[in-house]
Amino acid sequence: MSTRKETNTDLAPLRLLLIDDEPAILASFSLAFGDEGWEVTTSESGEDGVETHVPGKFDLVITDKNLPGMSGVEVVEQIRQRDAAVTIMMLTGFGSTSSAVDTLNAGVDAYEEKPVRDVIRLTARAAAIIKRRQKQLELEAATKRTPPNPFEVLILTTNKKNAKFISADLVGKVDKIAIAADLEQAQTALTERTFGLILAEEGLANLCDTIEAVKNHPHCAPIAVLGQHLGLDTIMRLVETGVAACIVLPIGSPPCAKRLTDLIKELREEHDVGLASARPSWTRTS
Repeated sequence: MSTRKETNTDLAPLRLLLIDDEPAILASFSLAFGDEGWEVTTSESGEDGVETHVPGKFDLVITDKNLPGMSGVEVVEQIRQRDAAVTIMMLTGFGSTSSAVDTLNAGVDAYEEKPVRDVIRLTARAAAIIKRRQKQLELEAATKRTPPNPFEVLILTTNKKNAKFISADLVGKVDKIAIAADLEQAQTALTERTFGLILAEEGLANLCDTIEAVKNHPHCAPIAVLGQHLGLDTIMRLVETGVAACIVLPIGSPPCAKRLTDLIKELREEHDVGLASARPSWTRTS
């Protein structure tokens, strides 16, 4: 179902795909967003939402996490696979660390706890999140370059023990490892070298501020955050900072090592594809 109320004829309305199984949510959000000039399309299930979504058709997708059938995380994963540009917000009634981590790792741009008591405030926040996402995409496009060769990882940590554990988990999986203890060292390393991944350890001073500053560096690489004591507020902020992954497991443990291995495998596959496409093609003549 689609609703639309034009409030500014000079600007195209923002387009929202809203996925939730609660009729009250669909009705209240449609009314609030519609009153702010949005064009709203609703779906009552994850399956219908994925079918309704078309790349480039929507500016924002808002989906509940706890849907019957296809979950909100599965919805995000499927939409993100075919539409890297769309902004995605996740709704959840369970404000827990594990829920926030699932949300971040699924590839969303924002996280909102239910019940949403001020939907009008949410409409303004949603518009701001879309603008932030667009700026991130513009920055990524402006700084896009040939993938690093060799594949090098930058570890951000002041904890020598954790640096040793993380480095040990990376041996044989990456080509080179560098370590930075603060923002200044990180920015220097990023200026001098090209990295395939940045790993930030939870004990880093001013973790979120440091990551946000690193994200703004023109040579930034995907960032993953590691640590078992990350709190809900920190993870929710990391969601909106745009980190690639969050691994909430004891550093040095086998589960953490496996998660790192999976992440690096995924990035290296993308890296190898990027290198192949960046190489010049030569036509041999006899």
